Amino acid sequence: MLRYIFSLLLAICCATHVAAQADPATEAAKDELWAAISASDYAAVEAIVANAHADYLRTGKNQDQTRELLGLFDANNPMLDHFADAWLETYPNSPFAHTARAMLYNNVAWNIRGEGLARFTYPDALREFSWMQFKAWEQAYKADNRLLPASDAVLGLALPNLKRRRGYDVLHQVMKSDPNMGTLRRGVWLSSTSWGRGGSWNQAEKLCDSYGPEVDWHEGDPVTYCKLVAGAWVHHAKRGQWAHDILKEGDYPSLELIVVKRLANRSATRADAHFIQAYLQREGVTDADNAGKFDHYVAHKYNLEFIGEAHMRRARAHAREAIKRDPYNPELLETLLAGISGARLKGDRFIIKKLERPTPEERLEYTRRLLVASPYDPDRWYRYGTELYPQTNPEDILKDDPFRINTIVYSDHSRRRLLQRAIDKWQLMDSLERLEAETQSEAFHSLDEETKAEVRGEIQRWLAARATIDFDEDLRCPMMRAYRLFEALCEDFESDECDVHPQQVEMFEIVRADVNKRQVCTGIMSARTHELFFDPVPVDLSAPEG
Repeated sequence: MLRYIFSLLLAICCATHVAAQADPATEAAKDELWAAISASDYAAVEAIVANAHADYLRTGKNQDQTRELLGLFDANNPMLDHFADAWLETYPNSPFAHTARAMLYNNVAWNIRGEGLARFTYPDALREFSWMQFKAWEQAYKADNRLLPASDAVLGLALPNLKRRRGYDVLHQVMKSDPNMGTLRRGVWLSSTSWGRGGSWNQAEKLCDSYGPEVDWHEGDPVTYCKLVAGAWVHHAKRGQWAHDILKEGDYPSLELIVVKRLANRSATRADAHFIQAYLQREGVTDADNAGKFDHYVAHKYNLEFIGEAHMRRARAHAREAIKRDPYNPELLETLLAGISGARLKGDRFIIKKLERPTPEERLEYTRRLLVASPYDPDRWYRYGTELYPQTNPEDILKDDPFRINTIVYSDHSRRRLLQRAIDKWQLMDSLERLEAETQSEAFHSLDEETKAEVRGEIQRWLAARATIDFDEDLRCPMMRAYRLFEALCEDFESDECDVHPQQVEMFEIVRADVNKRQVCTGIMSARTHELFFDPVPVDLSAPEG
């Protein structure tokens, strides 16, 4: 959530999901810069950014050009990591190279940490996040504050590095020498009540009142605009409704996304519906998430045109292009994995119909990249393991075990994950034990002879796979390990995660009695609780051949 808000603020700085008229000179410079990066031409890269910065210092115009140029490094691309390191070696005093390196460190840090609250995040992920954030801060703080992307980076990194006071100093320096709304919008985040003490709504008001009048701004009063950003995003709990009420009047079009996100739900009035519709149908807007919510909660209710599919198609087309420069970007990968869905009416019933899906090869590669980018994310371990070994192929039996174990480890031994592992092992054991019986079932005998032959062949494949595993070592013992640890962690702990269906308890007790009677799994059955915890399993995450 924290990273999302910061990234969304960056989008607001560029008119928030509205495709502003691109400056041809800036777009040409970005293409030239990317070509130089691709060619590992460090001198050309240095010159392109330096010239843009020098033009700004000389004229005071086009202050966002260096932001857009160095924004190419606000990406998840190993090639850019290598390039930035070599660029710094070639130009060790370059503020541009230091800023690019800071941006890349920051992206890696947030990918490693993930979006969850710290108490639900794997400890190693928090440690690596803190280290990468510190390295990013060091790089950004070395750069020239008059280089706006560098001061932007410092402002964004100040709170995670617990450097609020230094952040205020940089904000003051920039707003004195180069007053601009982009810096002020980022700087107002220093008033956040998160990341230690020292933030408040009163502090946000003071920042806006002090620096807002100095900003030449095209969209309403700059002081009010600043406070609306602070109220809607930074101090939402205290001032969100106030900001929302003002923004609904439509005087601040670049902030209307704030209103749309708040209104796109079942409680939207007809007036709300038309406000959302007008925003989402504006030329240049692509917002698949809110367009989908509009279709689901609002359009059907008021008999308005469905627009989610069109937004999804535009978002997917954009992602296919953007992924070429930003191949491990989680948002782009999720967009491509989502495919295309469209809202439909079937009689009076509202339905969502899947129209296009990624190919199996695309699903495998995109889920792999998501895991490579966020190697401590338990959901991504589970997801990639499922794509790589979907358990529809007998030859892949048990190959997903390392992924399932890492799912448990990086969830910090979530009770829900432990119970699911025990259930999965029981279900696999039950299915394998009932293989021969399938050919005696009524359903099997109702099949035609050709289909029976196919089913027999498939059963023979699974029987062959079954012969390669040890039911105790591969199924019953891992089942009991997960279930015993689940029991221990749920003792004296009240949570929905500890709810177990009585039939599941019964089946686990049957297995427990069986292994005790036969004196198998003795190490697991006699282990103390701390001995039942899992360790991470090393897994090769390089792209599968073929």
